[in-house]
Amino acid sequence: MTEIVLPWQRRRRERLDGLEPLLRLDKPSVLDLGCHRGLVGYTFAMYGASVVHGCDIEKKSIDVAKALFADVDDCDSDFRVHDLAKGTIPFAKPSYDVVLMLGVYHKLKRQMAGVALEALVDLAVSRTDCFFAWNGVPEEVPIVSYIVDTHDMELLHEHPRDDPEQVTVVWARDPREQMRKIGSYDTDELMKRVHGDDSTARIAMDEHGYRIIRDDK
Repeated sequence: MTEIVLPWQRRRRERLDGLEPLLRLDKPSVLDLGCHRGLVGYTFAMYGASVVHGCDIEKKSIDVAKALFADVDDCDSDFRVHDLAKGTIPFAKPSYDVVLMLGVYHKLKRQMAGVALEALVDLAVSRTDCFFAWNGVPEEVPIVSYIVDTHDMELLHEHPRDDPEQVTVVWARDPREQMRKIGSYDTDELMKRVHGDDSTARIAMDEHGYRIIRDDK
């Protein structure tokens, strides 16, 4: 078996930027729409998520996501190849604590009519009991905010990313109650825990695909 080290710290930081407080939730259920290789969902699972479901149009990405979760026994994981441009969500579960729509809006915008894309966002928001997290370009925030507001959700925080052309926004149902679930936290300490030294994290390639190798010493 040959081990190859990838820039996990940078990639994971980019995907999780602005989502760190949500990792403090107690055993949340998570739906990741446009999950790519499942890195965000995997991080939620490592922090105790009880359910992680994700979909992406790329089969290779879904294969990697499934491999990442192959040895995660205490999380109900399900990853499916699905084209969100169809305007549907491929899971029967009626609701989740956290619904993620990260970095996919601008791609769908090139494939879907405006009304159809707004309907998909509306559907995604309807599937969350607690939090809806989205990222994209700042100019798109008012459109998404208008849709989210119709579901009686309120802005929890808007987080500029390292890329000035990207922003992560998180909305919550009853923000005070949701913040109680998250609790108080030291942002710097939490960021260090999430994005700390990943020098021991590797991807190993074998006949079964890709697997995370963790060094917990």
